Amino acid sequence: MPYLRRSAALVAAVLLVTGGLAGPVAAQSSATDTGDASLVVDLRTDGSATVTLVRGFDLTTDAERTAFERVRANESAQATMQARFADRMGSVARTLAAETGRETGVRDAGTTVTVEGDTGIVALSVDWDGLAVVDGDRLVLAEPFADGFAFDGAVSVRAPDGYGLVESTPVPAEESDEVATWPGDGLDGYRAVFAPDGTDRAGTADATTSTTSPGFGVLAGVVALLGLLALASARRR
Repeated sequence: MPYLRRSAALVAAVLLVTGGLAGPVAAQSSATDTGDASLVVDLRTDGSATVTLVRGFDLTTDAERTAFERVRANESAQATMQARFADRMGSVARTLAAETGRETGVRDAGTTVTVEGDTGIVALSVDWDGLAVVDGDRLVLAEPFADGFAFDGAVSVRAPDGYGLVESTPVPAEESDEVATWPGDGLDGYRAVFAPDGTDRAGTADATTSTTSPGFGVLAGVVALLGLLALASARRR
């Protein structure tokens, strides 16, 4: 899946930008197309996570780079994107809490706008308390991804340090020691279990279809907003 390979470059870049990875990681211009979007979930051992929506923009021409730099310098536009993302993630968290009885919510929204080579990267993030369920020494991530998730991009989950993926429904499209990636349009029945390194792997299974939904289609509006802001800046050049 070429878009997953492109999204992997975005994931590496956004984890570097947000402090999720140590060492030099660069997004390759040949691996990222304008409009690519990824959702990155950086898990912590207490079940909380930093959830980051990242979109890449092709900056191979002077016009594209100038337009992106305008967005980069526009604090008002960035504040609008950040508020929209935080509001929509907060809505999902409230629905999840109501449907599951779990204590969960979002806080500390942030925005980064950076350039890696010929790729511009916009990353919108929130800290999400109680996203994963803590089951002994295991972390179980399912809702809100399992039911009705709709996202035209890749979803990547990074395990906490010293943890790895031991069980997954469905099978990840790509997996490394730290990050597992799934296509965002195929996560019905999603369940991923992370455990300390050395834990036996239980295997994976195909997804089953479900109809209940806390709703994640709201991401589409935020991704569209990112594109519109870039387009508006380009038209002002």
